[in-house]
Amino acid sequence: MREATTYGRKAVRKETQRRSGSRFAFIGQSPFYRGQVTAGDDTALVFADYAQLDLLRAASLVYIDSTFRVVPTSFYQLFTVFVPYAEHTFPV
Repeated sequence: MREATTYGRKAVRKETQRRSGSRFAFIGQSPFYRGQVTAGDDTALVFADYAQLDLLRAASLVYIDSTFRVVPTSFYQLFTVFVPYAEHTFPV
């Protein structure tokens, strides 16, 4: 996610296109697939568009949830971050 603040939005979009090559990596003009994080033998895929990242940056309160039952068989866990906005809570 550091790319969004380090390189700017246009550079991130071009970089994401080079990595993913998929039209599904975008929501409109915003990259959705942000990359892969690896720690030891574990890997996580990171997804967030610009609007979600803006909500996360502005949030003073963050909720998290994880589940193991609704993930594809090649994955182990779904970890979701939520922020309150306009008296509702949204995943980001």
